[in-house]
Amino acid sequence: MDKHSKAIELVILDQETDQEIKVKISPYADGIGINVEGYGDYSSQDGHGECLYVEHYAGELRVRVYRNINIEEPLVISMKEAREINRKQDE
Repeated sequence: MDKHSKAIELVILDQETDQEIKVKISPYADGIGINVEGYGDYSSQDGHGECLYVEHYAGELRVRVYRNINIEEPLVISMKEAREINRKQDE
């Protein structure tokens, strides 16, 4: 990863309640980590965890979702079926 790559901080808006939540996207050599205010993962201290991680691993794009802060192992979602080459053509 380029040593000059920096995290991006932004705010997303709940379209139902207008509540704002802070998000930080951090670049790494193999992917990006996403920290959402108030959410975390099993191994990190509060305020520092990344509940989502998008990575390039073993030739495929996948997403690790830490959907339960009390469970160490993430849900791993392969994105291989979302590749544009898999789009079915109209016949």
